[in-house]
Parts: sequence; C-alpha cells; structure tokens
Amino acid sequence: LSAAVANGDIVFIASVTLDGNETGLILHKVLVTNVQGAPVTVAPVGDQGTGAASRPAAPEGSLLVTLAVDARSAQRIAFTAEFGTVYLAREPADAPAGATVTESIGSIFG
Repeated sequence: LSAAVANGDIVFIASVTLDGNETGLILHKVLVTNVQGAPVTVAPVGDQGTGAASRPAAPEGSLLVTLAVDARSAQRIAFTAEFGTVYLAREPADAPAGATVTESIGSIFG
C-alpha cells in the first residue's frame, strides 16, 4: 500500500478478512513508535545494461511494528492479525479521519 514505514510515521491500518471477502480501514492516524527486524534488501529496477536504479525490495523475515494505540484499538488489530491480514500505509497529516465503508466482493465487483 505504501513505501516503508518508519518510526514517527502516521499510518492507517487496513484489514482483510481471512476468507478475503471483506476489507476496510479500521484505524486512522496511528503513530508508529518503533520498527524492528526484517532488514530491507536492495533489488535492481529497470532495463538491463542501463545502469538501473535501485529500490527497496519487500522485507525478508519477521517485522515488528509498534503502534501507539488505546486498548480498544489494540484489540481490533490483534483480532484482525489472528483472523485476517493487517496492512499499514503511511497517511498524510491532512487525510480525512472519518469513518470508511467496509467493502466486500459484492460491493466492489457488484
């Protein structure tokens, strides 16, 4: 969803259910307080023989991201991590923090 997340970033947290049938943004404007593990390797990008630039590849191994959230938010994240998938993406400071709609396969592909 976004580039690497680092200490001090503000992120939103998206969830996808285990069966993959529903997705939604469960939290907005969450502060990342620490990122540990999974060093990022550098993978070449571009055409061969053109002095290709480099960009970070996906992290390898385990990654631990610590977030500043209240108890209720921590429960929502833990539940999603146990029974689905959690995604983090950086969120701009001026992004609206209002409620979002949970999407399903039916609502997206109708």
